[in-house]
Amino acid sequence: YQRRVHGIDLSCLRQDYIREQRIYNLQTCKWQEVAYHQVMGQYSLLLDLDMYTVTVEQLKKMVLDFSCAIHSDCSVNGLAGWFEVDFKGSASTPAKYPVTLSTAPEKGYTHWGQQVFYIMPELHARAGDKLVGTMQVSRNAANHRLLDFVVDQGLEQSNGTRAGFMTYRYVLE
Repeated sequence: YQRRVHGIDLSCLRQDYIREQRIYNLQTCKWQEVAYHQVMGQYSLLLDLDMYTVTVEQLKKMVLDFSCAIHSDCSVNGLAGWFEVDFKGSASTPAKYPVTLSTAPEKGYTHWGQQVFYIMPELHARAGDKLVGTMQVSRNAANHRLLDFVVDQGLEQSNGTRAGFMTYRYVLE
C-alpha cells in the first residue's frame, strides 16, 4: 500500500484497502488446481447427498465436522475441497455401467478444479497430528447464489494437546 501516489495523499483509504484485500485474498475461496503432492493429509468426507431424497431445506444451512490425519511434518496453509458424483442410476433402474466423476487432485486437471480455503497464519503440523474442525455452510444473505462458510479448526497434536484453533470466515463466489 502506498500512502502517496503522484503527490496525492491516499492515507484516508488505507483501512478500506486493507479490509478489501483481507476479504478478497484471505476470506474468499479460490478456484485453484491443487496438485496431489500438495495434499498433506487424509481426505475427510464432509457431505454425502442422495439427489433423490435431499431437500432444499436440508441445504440451506449445513454443519459439517471434519478430521484429517496429517501424513508428514508440514505447514498447513489451506483446506481444499472438491466433489465426486456417482452416476449409478436409482434402486428401480440401476445404471448398467456406473460412472464416477471426480475432481480430486489425484485425478488430474478438470475445468472444475478445487476450492481452496486459505489459513492465515499457517499451522505447523507433525506427522500423526490431525486437523479437526467444523464447517458451517449457508446461503449468503445478500446473494443467495453465494455461499458463506464459517470454519472452526485447529490441530489435535499427536501428544494430546490442541493448538492453533481459530475461526475463519469465507465466501464462495
